[in-house]
Amino acid sequence: MILQEFSWIMQIAGVILITLSLHFVIIRLMRKWTLSFSHALHHPLEGLLWFVAITICIRIARSHLSNPAWLNWIEIFQSVGIIFIISWGLLRLITRFQRSLIHKKRVNGVIPIDNTTAAVIARLLRIVVFIASFLVVLQSLGYQISGLLAIGGAGTIIAGLAAKDLLANFFGGLMIYLDRPFLEGDWVRSPDREIEGYVEHIGWRLTRILTFERRPIYIPNSIFATIIVENPSRMSHQRLLEHFGFSYEDVSKVPVILRDIRHLLATHKLLDTNEAFFVHVIHFGDNALECKLQAFTLETTLTKYLEIQEEIILKIMDIIQHHGAALSSPSMTVHIPNGVSMRS
Repeated sequence: MILQEFSWIMQIAGVILITLSLHFVIIRLMRKWTLSFSHALHHPLEGLLWFVAITICIRIARSHLSNPAWLNWIEIFQSVGIIFIISWGLLRLITRFQRSLIHKKRVNGVIPIDNTTAAVIARLLRIVVFIASFLVVLQSLGYQISGLLAIGGAGTIIAGLAAKDLLANFFGGLMIYLDRPFLEGDWVRSPDREIEGYVEHIGWRLTRILTFERRPIYIPNSIFATIIVENPSRMSHQRLLEHFGFSYEDVSKVPVILRDIRHLLATHKLLDTNEAFFVHVIHFGDNALECKLQAFTLETTLTKYLEIQEEIILKIMDIIQHHGAALSSPSMTVHIPNGVSMRS
């Protein structure tokens, strides 16, 4: 009689024992699988297993106890618990796939998806999961979603009018994600504002840029809709542009000097000869014969560009000195007519 009265306790113990065995099996299987989804769903599957076990135990206890009031919430507990576990699993899957996309190897030298795009897709999916889970939970608790949506629509209009700047920044961030004028890690600058540096983070409201002085600046995303933004990181070439002049005393040496400089530009390995390059005399200066040089480097990073610029300038100086000429320097010539003497 006593054994029969407490048989439900033995049933609960059996459920717990079976759950422990299944838990052990799941852990062993997950360790063998190397797929991304297996790592993402590891803990949610464990949670689902124990949730089902607890639900079964509560049902067994409810059939043998004097129906306590808290046991009447078993249906709501089941619904909310299942929704929570599914949402948990979806969020972990989104995070796992975001990381796998970011760290995915290049295919033929091209990254399948950039960090910024992966981040915004993941954020949008998380928002969808949160909203959907919240609405389903409300439905499970007996609330009418249709009325809530109607009230929410009116509230959204009021909130939008009150927080128009916040919404402007939000949609500004969305436009950055869609148009992608720059990505995280790009070097950007604006001729309209004193903005120049590397993009560290693109958020929903603010974009953080680290200047060359290592000072972070935080810019509301709506600003980018009204200013011009340059993205030097996407340049195909860097232009090398120099102006210099020769003394009028060295005019006879200028043609051969320019010829050697053109040969230097045409044979330099780090200059793109498919782009327009030249060095010419452009006009008569007050004290010198002015020349202009243009070439395009294959390197676009600032440090590499400066190294190439330095090398070109020093080689041009060698050419000028080799021909016995010199670059002009500011000077003044005084002509004294015959018969005029200078007295101290």
